[in-house]
Amino acid sequence: MGFPLERAPDESLVLDIQSALWNAGMVRAAGSVDILIAGYAIVNDVTVLAADHDFGYIARVTDLQFEYVAPTV
Repeated sequence: MGFPLERAPDESLVLDIQSALWNAGMVRAAGSVDILIAGYAIVNDVTVLAADHDFGYIARVTDLQFEYVAPTV
């Protein structure tokens, strides 16, 4: 049993996500790895669960489904 992602995002989607962040004034809101993960989530129609607010910024400017999960101590 592998990771259930069937498709990879094309380069244009990842660049569109980055451009959308920049156009919204969030140039440093998310790193390249977070943007790539968001691209995978979008094309596979899955929700990202993370304790990383960067995905919340991406969700503001894209169709990313994101739920914040508070870290446990």
